[in-house]
Amino acid sequence: MPLPGEAFAHYRLDAAVEPAATAVTDAFFATDTRRGAEVMLEILRDGATGVERARFATRARRLRAVSHAGVLAALETAPDHCVFEAPTSHPLAEHAGVAIARARQKLCWLAQVAGALAALHAGGVVHGALSLDAITVAPDTTVKLTVFAGGDVTGSPRGDVRAFAAAACELLLGADAADAAEPDLTERLHAAGAPRETAAVIARLRGGGATTSEDLAAALAPFADYAGPSTEPLLPVVPRRE
Repeated sequence: MPLPGEAFAHYRLDAAVEPAATAVTDAFFATDTRRGAEVMLEILRDGATGVERARFATRARRLRAVSHAGVLAALETAPDHCVFEAPTSHPLAEHAGVAIARARQKLCWLAQVAGALAALHAGGVVHGALSLDAITVAPDTTVKLTVFAGGDVTGSPRGDVRAFAAAACELLLGADAADAAEPDLTERLHAAGAPRETAAVIARLRGGGATTSEDLAAALAPFADYAGPSTEPLLPVVPRRE
């Protein structure tokens, strides 16, 4: 496996992405030495089997074809690596449970992620490991979903939707969000700032209910464009609390 400070193709590996990307790949923050651009480089490990290599190539090709502002863009693919635009260093988990005043901003983020998830599924890609740590917040407060080419292909779109609901509960209620019964969870989400109808949708999915990512994105679409009054601006990224 290459190490930070080494070169891979025409990229300089600057630092490893932690934790490790997937069971068959490693990821690095890197610099494209041709253009000086910062990127994220996912590299297939030498011990990968023929099946794993084929799955990597297929998934990388599909990710390259997905074009959505909420998905980290795949810029280049090869049999043994995939190059993505560089993610920011601020995972959405840093905002979990922080201040009810952020509810409208959080709903905007969730709407963007739901749209990204629908675009992935339409492109034949299952995320397989969706969580707040797989979503980063850019300086302009938009969010992007990180999806690795070497990710688990055994998941399902329904599993992604349920993972989204769990992440939504964590974002709105905090890391200690309990597995409350659906009516109680609806009330807790509503008390945290989600409209009651939206809270009911998230609670139902968290409890095992089913819907498509397309329908989920449609349900959250009204929140996709944050348009609060001038006295309620988008709040800046805050550092993770220890």
